[in-house]
Amino acid sequence: MRLPRHSASKQTGQLSPALRAAISYRMLTTSTINANSSSNTKNPGGIACLIIGDEVLGGKTVDTNSSFLAKLCFNNGLSLNRIVVVPDETDQIVAAVRQLHTEFDHVITTGGIGPTHDDITYESIANAFNLTLQHHEPTIALMQKLGIPQPFIMNAGRLRMANLPHPATITFPNPDSLWVPVVTAAHSVHIFPGIPRLFERMIVPFLETNIVPSTPVTGGAFIRRVVGTDKPESEIEHILRRWQADLNAKVAAQQTNVASPIKIGSYPKFGGNERVIDIADGAHRAIKVVVSIVGKDVPEVERVACGIRDEISGFDFREIVIAE
Repeated sequence: MRLPRHSASKQTGQLSPALRAAISYRMLTTSTINANSSSNTKNPGGIACLIIGDEVLGGKTVDTNSSFLAKLCFNNGLSLNRIVVVPDETDQIVAAVRQLHTEFDHVITTGGIGPTHDDITYESIANAFNLTLQHHEPTIALMQKLGIPQPFIMNAGRLRMANLPHPATITFPNPDSLWVPVVTAAHSVHIFPGIPRLFERMIVPFLETNIVPSTPVTGGAFIRRVVGTDKPESEIEHILRRWQADLNAKVAAQQTNVASPIKIGSYPKFGGNERVIDIADGAHRAIKVVVSIVGKDVPEVERVACGIRDEISGFDFREIVIAE
């Protein structure tokens, strides 16, 4: 791997942040590759989300982008396999995006593409893949056309938002109403803004047009069945454990969809005042645990859900009702 052309600091005798990141990345990826040298480390069809921002790690901003992306992937039969949060620091962005790029088919980043000094995502990702930064004239033109207020006067900060990694693929998911581009570096690292309303407007058409067609989806969309029970988790855990073990054994024996195995989750409800509506008879029932069954094989998901429901004296339900 060719290291960036940054020298160590002569005054302090320390390595520059970019050089430290490159060395750290080399050490990290070398150990990862050595540990997996006998298998393919790439996760076929896998998607990772990289959240960039001090404000998320500092608690000032609540990240909703990864949650929105997770639901969008689920509804399209895709797997969001990892969510990583890093600060606005070049070395950490470089190391994280390189590592995720080696493991997943698509990496979606959010945050750090504004006009201020701490918006360093474009330059960090350019550094990660030995790219340059160039002003992208179509982005500048669209910014001038759609930017608010009009006339949209270009200044140094606005030009900085059009200084994009090169070479890269530039896509405008909303060209009639939004000038912000999606920059795709290294073929599969897709750079999005961190502002939720912008991210949501852009990721929906981009995912449907650019990621879904290029991602192997086995078995169609995911489905989720939920079963409620008034029993505590401690009384049903052995039942859920046995069901999951049986499902895992089927996968190991190649008797079911290996690419999308069924997963059982258990989620306790605390507080004692929650009721749900039993679909069977419309009665309000107390609920202590929600059991979730997720998969793509509809008959198998239904079989598992019905079997678990019977064993835990559970019930199918809909909306939560808060008891008085």
